[in-house]
Amino acid sequence: MKISGTRIAMAIILIAVLISHVSAVEHYEVSVTTGNTTWMINRTELPVSFDMSGTVSGNGTMILKHGIDLAGVRKKDLIRAQPGEVTISESLDLKSTADPVNITATVQEDNATMNITEAWPTSLIDETELSYSGKGISSWEIYGNNNDVICSRFRATKLEKASKCNATVLKMIFRAVITPENVTEIQGFVTGTDYILKATSDKFSHFDYKHEENDKISIRGSESYFGIYSIETAIKMAAFVEEPKDE
Repeated sequence: MKISGTRIAMAIILIAVLISHVSAVEHYEVSVTTGNTTWMINRTELPVSFDMSGTVSGNGTMILKHGIDLAGVRKKDLIRAQPGEVTISESLDLKSTADPVNITATVQEDNATMNITEAWPTSLIDETELSYSGKGISSWEIYGNNNDVICSRFRATKLEKASKCNATVLKMIFRAVITPENVTEIQGFVTGTDYILKATSDKFSHFDYKHEENDKISIRGSESYFGIYSIETAIKMAAFVEEPKDE
């Protein structure tokens, strides 16, 4: 941690920082109090390596459900199939590492500025293939990468679908300016999200995506199709942010 400032002796500011490394777990806490205002952050990262692959095929009913939420990378999916012939293949690779956190504090009179840079790389690569013919199937999947969200949904009696998502987080940056009156907080990310979808459905097909910046949706798209349609689409989203510099 680095602290710099001017007229520090006149500032009534309490800055507490705790960084711990226990069993490969990276954890830090920061608390800043100036006047009647307190700002806190508490985050933990656990290195993860998870791989899964397999194929299921048969004739009957089925329910399949997955969920992932790690370092801002998210996945949710649900498949419900009525009696019919179904084949599902999936390959999933999830990895996350915990590198040291860089924390700097700048004090000017009774104001404090905290800059935190997390280099906790996280990667999700997920590929699925689904083939179904029968009385009916509903399938949806949602991928999230911090401020990016991509979703696809299908209802059909005949469905052929292949999708791949590659979501990565390289860096997260927090900046907070704490004054006796208020707190101004900014979050930034260095991320990348690629999604490829190829599907043919005979009833309902839908996909949508959005990207947020500063709690506002800056990019949004949505498409819905009723009837027999074939869809091929590729979506790429990336976010970059410069590391804040001490003034």
